[in-house]
Amino acid sequence: MESFLMLLLFSVIISFSSAQSQNISLGSSLSATPNSRGLSYWLSPSGNFAFGFYPLKDPQQFLVGIWMPKTPEKVLVWCANRDGPPFSVGSFITLSMNGGHILNDSQAQLEPILLNSVPAFSASMLDEGNFVLYNSASRVIWEIFDSPTDTILSGQTLSTILSSSVSETNHSTGKYQLIMQIDGNLVLYYLADGAKTIPTLAEAYWSMETYGKGIGATLNLAQDAHLYLLDSNGSNIKNITNSQDRSSNYRARLEPGGNFQLFLQNLEGNGSSIVWSAPNEPCDVYGLRGTLNGCYTNLLMSPWFRTYRPKWEFSGLSKELHWRG
Repeated sequence: MESFLMLLLFSVIISFSSAQSQNISLGSSLSATPNSRGLSYWLSPSGNFAFGFYPLKDPQQFLVGIWMPKTPEKVLVWCANRDGPPFSVGSFITLSMNGGHILNDSQAQLEPILLNSVPAFSASMLDEGNFVLYNSASRVIWEIFDSPTDTILSGQTLSTILSSSVSETNHSTGKYQLIMQIDGNLVLYYLADGAKTIPTLAEAYWSMETYGKGIGATLNLAQDAHLYLLDSNGSNIKNITNSQDRSSNYRARLEPGGNFQLFLQNLEGNGSSIVWSAPNEPCDVYGLRGTLNGCYTNLLMSPWFRTYRPKWEFSGLSKELHWRG
C-alpha cells in the first residue's frame, strides 16, 4: 500500500454515480456525497471494473477500491488502506500531480496522506481490472497490479504476498497469507496474530513444493486461467492449472477461510464457480473456526492442533468440533 501512497496525491472528500473513463486527467475527482453531478467511481471502458468509493454494509461508509460492478455481489478485488477506518459521506478523491489530502468532515481540515515522488499526468481504469498512472510521456509509472491485497486477476503477476480479509464483509487484513517466497516456493500460512505474526514453517499448511527453484520466482495468472510459476529468467517452474476458455473472466483469491481459489467469474449475474483450490480439503486449512464436521481426525493428528488444543472442544457424542476462542 505504501507504493500507492507515494505516487498519487488524493484529496479525499466521497459522491455516488458513475462514468465510463479511458483517460482520467489531473483535477478529476470522485465524491461520496450523492448528487446529480458528482461521481463515486470511474469505470473501465467495458464497465467490467470500477475504481472509486466502494459502498460498505453501512450506506454511510466506503472503501477506496476496485470491484466488479456487474456482479450481483459487487466482487471487491482490491482496496487501499484496508486496515484504516472507512471513509464516510463527505470525502473526495482528486487526481493530483503533487499530493493527496483527506478532509476531516467534522473539522473540515485537510490532512496530507500521500507523498508524490514521480509526477502523474493522467490515469486509467483498464478493462483487465488494473488502475494505472501515466507520466507526461504516457508511460505507466505506477499500477495497482503491483500492490495486490487478497486477489490477482487475469494478466496479473504475484511476486510478494496476498493477505486474506477477515470476512466477506470485513476487508481488513485477516489471518492467512499466500507468500511467493524468495526460495521459489509458493506457501500458505496461518497467522494466529494476523500481520503481527512472523511466518515460520510451523504456520505453513500448504505449498507448491518448489523449494530452491530460483530467486525472483513469480505466480502468474494468464487470460485463459493458466496459473503457473516462473523463475526470474522467465522459465516455467510449475504449471498449477490448465488453460481454459480465454474469453471468460478469472480471478484467484485468498479466501477469508484460508483457501487459495481460482474462480471463473460470470459478469452477467450468474455468480462464480471454483476452477481450482488449495488445499483441496477444507480440513487441511490450519486455524479453522466454527463447526467442523468430519475434520476432527486430521486435526487431532496435526502439530497445529496439539498446540492450540485447549481452544477446541467436542460437542457431546456428535462428530462436531467447536472453537471456543
